[in-house]
Amino acid sequence: MVIYRYIMRELGLTFMVCIVGLNMVLMMEKVLRLSRLMSGVGASYLDMTWVIILIQPQLLVLTIPMALLLSVLLTYGRLGVDNELTVLRSSGMRFGEIARPVFYLSAILLAFSAFITLYLMPLSSRTLRGEINRVLKERAPMSIEPGVFFTSF
Repeated sequence: MVIYRYIMRELGLTFMVCIVGLNMVLMMEKVLRLSRLMSGVGASYLDMTWVIILIQPQLLVLTIPMALLLSVLLTYGRLGVDNELTVLRSSGMRFGEIARPVFYLSAILLAFSAFITLYLMPLSSRTLRGEINRVLKERAPMSIEPGVFFTSF
């Protein structure tokens, strides 16, 4: 139905904006901490970009449910303010029918979150640990100076 596509498009756009915003907010703390550690040993921007990519599964597990909640509240709030919910209800649609796109999107995001949690997070955590250790082993000897106390580790 056209109404379901309309609601799904609104939910999808709002979800994408919310997930990008929440991901950036949550990523700031981790990126600042890791950039301080890695720039102290002279890591390249490519190494830091790879570390940021490896952090994403851990953040997505947190941001997907928050972004879904925010997008549902914002989308249906806007539909209510614009009286579109009133029109849908008066045309004979039940609340369950109006909320059907949310159920579909929730099921898709549940499967995606389960995939991230069960497969991508362990893989990215292992790779992230190895990458940080590799960068520190390669670059740390270059930044060590005799007679200087070093506490970056």
